Amino acid sequence: MYFEENIGKWPSVEAVAKDWSQIAKRWPVLGLYVTLMDGERSDEGTSPVVTFHVFEGKVEFFNGSLEKHDEVGHRFGHEPTSCFNLLDPRREHGLPVGWIEEFTRMAKDWVNQAIKDVQSEAIAS
Repeated sequence: MYFEENIGKWPSVEAVAKDWSQIAKRWPVLGLYVTLMDGERSDEGTSPVVTFHVFEGKVEFFNGSLEKHDEVGHRFGHEPTSCFNLLDPRREHGLPVGWIEEFTRMAKDWVNQAIKDVQSEAIAS
C-alpha cells in the first residue's frame, strides 16, 4: 500500500521520530515505512532525507530512502481524470458514515486498552 501526504511546514526529523516512537510504543502491531522528503512533491530535485521503519513497537532509521520515489510519486499525474482528483491517493475522499462509525468503535477500544496498559505499567513501577 502506498500513501503520500504533507505533514506540515518542515518539521524536524527529531520531532517526527519522536512522534513515530510514541505511536510505535502504543501500537506494537503496527508495521510501516515512512520517508521524509526535503521538498514538496511538485518541486524539482526533491529527494528523500530519512526513512523510518516502524515495527514491533520500535523505530529504525535509514538515511535516504528504501524505494524509488520518482516512479511512485507521479503515477496518477497524466491520467485524464487527474484534474478532478478522482484517482489521486493523496487527496481527501469521503468515507461512508458506517465506516467512520465502525473505525471509531475500534479506535475507542484500542485507546481504552492503551490507557489500561499505561496505568498497569505505572502501578507496576
